[in-house]
Amino acid sequence: MRLLAQFADAPVPYRLLLDRETITRSPIFAALDHVQIKNLLKEMTHLDLIETSHAQEHPALRIHPLMRDAALRYQDSDHDAPAYLTLAARLLVNACADMDDESVQEHPYWPTWAMLSPHALHLWRKLVGTTGPDLVLVEDLARVVLLATVSLFRQGHTSQALADFENLHRVLVRLLGADSRHTLVARLGIAQVHLELGSWEQARSELVSILARQFEVLGEDDPSVMYSRGYLARTFEAAGDFVTAESHYSALLAKFRHVFGSAHPQTLSIWRIWATMLREVGKIDAARAECQAVLSVSRRVLGEEHLCTLAVRSSLAILDTYSNENLAAEVEFESIADIVGRTRGLWDPATLNARCNLAGSWAARGEFGAAHSEYLAILPVIVEMFGPGNQDVLALRVKFAKVLRNLGRLAEAKVEYEATIRLLREYYGDDHPDTLKARIGLAALLSVMGKRVEAEAEVRSVLEIQFRTLGSDHPDVRLTRKNLLVIRQHTPGPGKPVMWHGPGKRKKKGKKR
Repeated sequence: MRLLAQFADAPVPYRLLLDRETITRSPIFAALDHVQIKNLLKEMTHLDLIETSHAQEHPALRIHPLMRDAALRYQDSDHDAPAYLTLAARLLVNACADMDDESVQEHPYWPTWAMLSPHALHLWRKLVGTTGPDLVLVEDLARVVLLATVSLFRQGHTSQALADFENLHRVLVRLLGADSRHTLVARLGIAQVHLELGSWEQARSELVSILARQFEVLGEDDPSVMYSRGYLARTFEAAGDFVTAESHYSALLAKFRHVFGSAHPQTLSIWRIWATMLREVGKIDAARAECQAVLSVSRRVLGEEHLCTLAVRSSLAILDTYSNENLAAEVEFESIADIVGRTRGLWDPATLNARCNLAGSWAARGEFGAAHSEYLAILPVIVEMFGPGNQDVLALRVKFAKVLRNLGRLAEAKVEYEATIRLLREYYGDDHPDTLKARIGLAALLSVMGKRVEAEAEVRSVLEIQFRTLGSDHPDVRLTRKNLLVIRQHTPGPGKPVMWHGPGKRKKKGKKR
């Protein structure tokens, strides 16, 4: 009972944690065998000292609160309290020995981590609070706690994950030193959360510092170094500097191919992202060719329903929209959404992303009512998951505002645009491409509302920023100029249609696939 009380006051997945070999090897339980341990658990259940539940994926038990308090106060004449704590921590470490970074990324493992995380954090706080803890056990348990925190982050609990990463980092610096692998991973976690929350400048500064230490301590071919380089590239992507991001991803892809080979899942993921950057810098044909090459390998190596395969299919469908092949894109998005929803659940982030893409294809085909309903269902969920400043959340709000405009709900659209632009300025700045794109959308709305002077002023302001940051020949600058001409030449009144050119989407003629 005292061993069980070492875990958090939460359901204990006993089949995962209470490994009989580990327990009977401990001096505390050396006199017991497997059958006796099983019988003890049964007897405690019959006496209502513990409550068992089989409702979840992993059967769990929970100690009665009074019994838990009594067990923690119990004084064992042969074994002190640290011995019980050490055994509980070792049981958790052994239970997670085969779990890796992939297990916290994948939706099917999330229920398992949801059960393990409270115990990991609880045991960690108790272990590092003792005098002279076993540093080998500290390292082993730190790995589990880091995985548990990444799991929290991946499930959208960003604020809690940031607090846990920061606490972990402080403790690891004290116990293991600033350059230990786990300390650097905790710092990387902090940078990841800042990036997810929109603080890309802070994330970049942290990542540059992390990489300097990782290069010296681990070497350039270490996977941790390569992952940090990937997040550094993402900071340029988040800032809208797609040229620099494309260069970083291209170099990183070469490194992944060298270290892991061309067919490794991580290589395929970087390959797809690089192809996306080719699209963002206007190299549409090259992006399509690379996506098709990635898709061929991903289907062969990972299978049709793997997330990487589905992500590449989404990238190709987005390229279809660049060629105005909206019906083909819609068919593809529907197929992807069906597969992801069936395999990962309705509210998995990958499913939500697929549903967002599908809603976007409906809007592109003029089915604004269907798109509005879907966006309305998705938005509250992803705001709760990722926070109001997340880049994808804000991009979705811009799309939602555009749908409101196309439905004729102009006042609501204006409120949505203005609220989103305020957040974009706060998190990303006035010069960020996403901020400018939202402002162009607001100008389009003002034009539809008959507010020509305000619309022209908005577009002129955007154009000045684009001239300064992009140069006069950039595709987005040319599109903004077209939008300015639309306002000057057509001067539409309230409710009248406007031929509007959205920044960031390069139209291209081509044959339908």
